[in-house]
Amino acid sequence: MMVSDREGSVIALARERKAGNLVVGCYLRVLRLDQGRTRKSAAGAVKIDDSRLTGIEDGTVTASAQDAVRLLSLYGVRDSTRMDAVSALLYQADRPGSLSSGAVDSMPGWAERLAAVELQAVGFRSCCHHRIPSHLQIPAYAERRLAGFQGKLATSYDRVALLARLGQAGGQRVITTLLDEPLVRRSPAEPAVAVDQFTHLIDESARGRADIRVVRLDSGQVMPGYQLTEMTLDGIRGPRTVLVEESINGASYSTGRDELEHFTSRFGAALTAAETPQETVSLLRQARSAAEADLRARRPKDPA
Repeated sequence: MMVSDREGSVIALARERKAGNLVVGCYLRVLRLDQGRTRKSAAGAVKIDDSRLTGIEDGTVTASAQDAVRLLSLYGVRDSTRMDAVSALLYQADRPGSLSSGAVDSMPGWAERLAAVELQAVGFRSCCHHRIPSHLQIPAYAERRLAGFQGKLATSYDRVALLARLGQAGGQRVITTLLDEPLVRRSPAEPAVAVDQFTHLIDESARGRADIRVVRLDSGQVMPGYQLTEMTLDGIRGPRTVLVEESINGASYSTGRDELEHFTSRFGAALTAAETPQETVSLLRQARSAAEADLRARRPKDPA
């Protein structure tokens, strides 16, 4: 049966909207690559077609519960809670209509699954209130930030370590990040960690690996009180875009058109009002100098 261009676009959009599929696909792909398996060998081991596994990893095919369990077991994931988490994501992807464009993941291992999505992202646009976005954090910053939560569902530190271990996604990554002014006016961590974190941001900006901008308080732009990141994934069947809202105990994903368009509008307005990259580097250097001064002041003085 012939499919019109319009019908084909609708079908493609419906596939892209299934946020749960996208998360599960990224997670399964990273697990496979971490074991050094080819897609063909993994598909053969669980007795499914290579093309089906390709679709599952690309997020355009909903894995059956049986396929998911077999693949997770093959990759060494036998923890029932993590298996249940994947099943929950697949259930959300199987909801009717626009409901499948959203997914919430707050079960154990959610940070690992978010890391899997980040690893396959080639583009990031992020903004958040008084916090360094996770993909620009150094491990010490993430660990320190979570210290106040007494390790409850400890997440970001594990993810930063995982990203460092597995390496970054192939190809050039385009990162645009908006930081709010209070972040560079009040240290986000203890002085020693703040010095290293601000140095990392300055280096990333100076080397052109990230476009980092500070949004001043008097700009009229209100930054979200949580981390909000739009990620562009380099899918096997073309790029896909997902909006991720991250909190201390989970992540929400959306591939819905309205949500993505709203973020684009909001982010564009804040970016226009933000400081230039050069002005931002100057502010980051000032923040680092303040942290260095604080560090010196805290050091015990030698007795006379």
